[in-house]
Amino acid sequence: MKRFLTIGTLMLATLLTTPVMPAAAGEQDAEDAQAPKHKKVVVKKKSGKTVVVRRGAHGHPVHVARPVVVHHKQVVVKTRPAVVHTAVVVPRRTHETVTHYPPRQEDEMLGIGLRVGGVAVDGEKLNLATVENPTMWGPGLQIRGKVSHRVGLELGLDYLVGTTDEVTQTTVPLTLSAMYYFFPTSQLRLFGLVGGGVHFTKLEYERGFRHDLVEVAGQAGGGIDLRLTREFGLNADLRFVGLYKNMGEATEIEHKCLTTSAGGTCGGIYQTEKFNIGAQFLVGASVYF
Repeated sequence: MKRFLTIGTLMLATLLTTPVMPAAAGEQDAEDAQAPKHKKVVVKKKSGKTVVVRRGAHGHPVHVARPVVVHHKQVVVKTRPAVVHTAVVVPRRTHETVTHYPPRQEDEMLGIGLRVGGVAVDGEKLNLATVENPTMWGPGLQIRGKVSHRVGLELGLDYLVGTTDEVTQTTVPLTLSAMYYFFPTSQLRLFGLVGGGVHFTKLEYERGFRHDLVEVAGQAGGGIDLRLTREFGLNADLRFVGLYKNMGEATEIEHKCLTTSAGGTCGGIYQTEKFNIGAQFLVGASVYF
């Protein structure tokens, strides 16, 4: 009897320790459908697998391992190119009044130019040298303009220097002349002139005698005016000059002149002639505006 009890106990222990094989998928679903509603179901997730724990009728847990199928959605992100908005600032139109002036007529234009010339005068100044009034050369400045279609004015300023063995003469003529154009519309214009002014003259003698005087001058002559363009022209003229001296004078005598002259006046001043006559030739260029 004891032997049968021992055998039965071993068989029962063997049944209780033998693991229950999981049913097929179809059988398991059928068992799940037939399982009583009061059974508890616990779902556990471990390392990508879902473990379903069911408790049977006797409260024993039944482990069912099912693979978890994870569906990953591929999301494609499309970026649009950046849109650059360019702001164009359009300036407001302002109402501007533009006045068009007609070009100035040639008769209204003023010419400023340079010239060079020489002058030769016959006569004596103080009668202290055998040759006085030497031929003089030098530059000058001229300003020309018209007062009418045929009549114009010229203001001239020159610097003239001449030298001989006994005397050096420096003259600065300042003159104003009226000009009459015979062919005012031609490119080559002939003109006549008449005018006057003053000559500031300085005489320096080798013996140490210096004399300054102011002379009244009159002139008359003619020439040509060649207008190469509307704004530029050349001119050349010949003038006859008359001088009246002794308008104002001052004398400086150096010490060597006093010691070498018996009379103390370096031979004396003999102004036998108060008039000198000569000619002046000028060539110039002017810019008109």
